[in-house]
Amino acid sequence: MMNEFPKNLIEALEKNQHSNKGITYINGVDSEREVSYKQLKQRALGLLYHCQQKGVTDNDELIIHLAENEQFIDVFWACQYGGIVAVPLAIGSSDGHRQKVFNVFNKLKSPYIACSAKALQRLKVYAQEHGQEAVYERLQQKSIVIDQIESLDIKGEYSQIEAERTSFIQFSSGSTGDPKGV
Repeated sequence: MMNEFPKNLIEALEKNQHSNKGITYINGVDSEREVSYKQLKQRALGLLYHCQQKGVTDNDELIIHLAENEQFIDVFWACQYGGIVAVPLAIGSSDGHRQKVFNVFNKLKSPYIACSAKALQRLKVYAQEHGQEAVYERLQQKSIVIDQIESLDIKGEYSQIEAERTSFIQFSSGSTGDPKGV
């Protein structure tokens, strides 16, 4: 049936990629950028390729630790297409925010992280100052540094997405305690 409700997020985007709809990113009074759903899909699949080249596979978790909304949305959709569980974590500016990244990374079964070079450097400094070098080493090995990706021309492989699958995990607030994922 043509107007059937989408079974998952990918179906929802697929149904709208040929329309004139999209996302408007507003970065200030005079700064707007329009991205069509078709462009969003292409960018997401390009990022998915880089995630898969790093070793991220279906059902792995990807911490999204990005300050830029556009990068965040692109990575979130890459996760959806790849069957990767998105785990958004706020950048924040405190040590508590950085500790939460380490806490969540340690809690996940098969974690990776998408971040900027600047955020990764801040995590490194935090780890050195707080005796978490071993965790940082694992985190660094499983990092996808988004602002170092130069091309999105090669597309990643789609995953079969069932409606019942976990799409993302939202962790509770609280930086130094034991964050809970839902």
